[in-house]
Amino acid sequence: MILCNFSNTDYSLEWYDYKWGNLNAYLKGKTDGIELLLHGNYNISHIPDNIVKGLHLSYFPTWLNSYKNDENYREEIIEKYKKEYEVAKKLKVKYMVFHISHVELKDAFYFKYDYNNLDVINGVIDIVNSVFSDDSDIDLLFENLWWPGLTLLSKEELDYVIENINYKNSGVMLDLSHLILTNKNIKNIEEGTEYIIDTVNNLETSSRHIKGMHINYADSNQYLNMCHKSKYKDFLNEEDEIKKMNIVYKHIGNIDSHKPFNSKSLNKIIDLIKPKYKVIELIGKNKTQWEGYLENQLKYIESSS
Repeated sequence: MILCNFSNTDYSLEWYDYKWGNLNAYLKGKTDGIELLLHGNYNISHIPDNIVKGLHLSYFPTWLNSYKNDENYREEIIEKYKKEYEVAKKLKVKYMVFHISHVELKDAFYFKYDYNNLDVINGVIDIVNSVFSDDSDIDLLFENLWWPGLTLLSKEELDYVIENINYKNSGVMLDLSHLILTNKNIKNIEEGTEYIIDTVNNLETSSRHIKGMHINYADSNQYLNMCHKSKYKDFLNEEDEIKKMNIVYKHIGNIDSHKPFNSKSLNKIIDLIKPKYKVIELIGKNKTQWEGYLENQLKYIESSS
């Protein structure tokens, strides 16, 4: 199953005149549907049947401390995910995506952390077991990131996640860019391919939990090896809230650009993992760029894979 990402924001829907049918018509013959990213808009009444195959659940980058220390925040986040779980069931999706990650804002610029993967993993386990208390046939797939949480660099940590999640149909959504970003020394897409293959092989039999793949590439080697302390100071000194957040968004976008994985070596990864869901997850500045990225990425996925 080949899918692509799409959000229900006005920004994205405007590309297709706010008509889901127009999006569906464009994707016909290209993908089997979309992975939908919700942005607080739970109105799904206009979405055609069978276009949404996956639901990307909300992601809160800096949630852990509030979850631990603020009971109201804890209740709010659990209720939000419960609501999204109901949306997933109404849409009859095949899978849901849940990020296992946390980063403090300063640490996103400094790349230094006083919390570790298990701190984040245990917090997510608590949320997930509170939200997904009733099983369904929908796969619940945990996405890896380069920040503390599920990085997929440890077989033991992956096993710990799967063993402690009560939801029966759980697994992993392997994000190619996010895995590459765990290694600042990768200089090109071929090195990235080999790094992904080596990392998956190091998971040994636990790699069977990988059921989906976010297909994209981040050419961020030079940026990752730069010092970003001045950017964080600019953030602190900026008084305009919109400009402050733009500093953060630009920084994260420079790290995780979500561009096409433009190499036939992609199929080595696909053949190794044999994922149920191959999701082309790209970010475009406008409709023309996004469609161009999507059509370009499709050229590098062998139809036999």
